[in-house]
Amino acid sequence: MNFPELIDQFAAANNVSKAVAKEHLRSAFGLVKEAVQKGSEVAIPDFGKFSKVTKPARNGRNPATGAPVAIPEKDIVKFKASSVFLG
Repeated sequence: MNFPELIDQFAAANNVSKAVAKEHLRSAFGLVKEAVQKGSEVAIPDFGKFSKVTKPARNGRNPATGAPVAIPEKDIVKFKASSVFLG
């Protein structure tokens, strides 16, 4: 499902216009994004948890040449599905 399909289904399920549905979904996703960027964990019951994890710096290899490459640390988003997510 892509975002326009999600908007359509949200609008139909909540009896609102597509414009209102889009606004509400963007707002909700924006709040999740802001919280995770600040380092907070966002837990949504029966859905899952979003959290920010820092991957440490490490050494890797260039796959084309085999030369060593320094890979800097970076932040990633981790999602853990709820135990009831798939039923």
